[in-house]
Amino acid sequence: MLRHGAPLRFELRMPKAVGPCYQTTPVGLPLLRPGWLTIELDAETIEGADPHDLTLLTEHEQQWRPLSDGHVDLEDEVMSATAVYLSAYAVVVRNR
Repeated sequence: MLRHGAPLRFELRMPKAVGPCYQTTPVGLPLLRPGWLTIELDAETIEGADPHDLTLLTEHEQQWRPLSDGHVDLEDEVMSATAVYLSAYAVVVRNR
């Protein structure tokens, strides 16, 4: 139990995006069929990152969640995953 007036501190730990966040609208609109989302990666920003630590996140109900089938193609410098609704999307590096 907290004493009255005791200071509380909360820290949100979210991985840092390694490029812009893209938003498709109208947010939340489901797609008739899953679509393949491809985002270009900035080679300088991801330099030294393990490709397994790159994650494509989507915003759903005010929370960022990873897309389960994210795939990194370092040769073409892109990351792709399946999207099932319109939303905001961003690539992040975990463990950085």
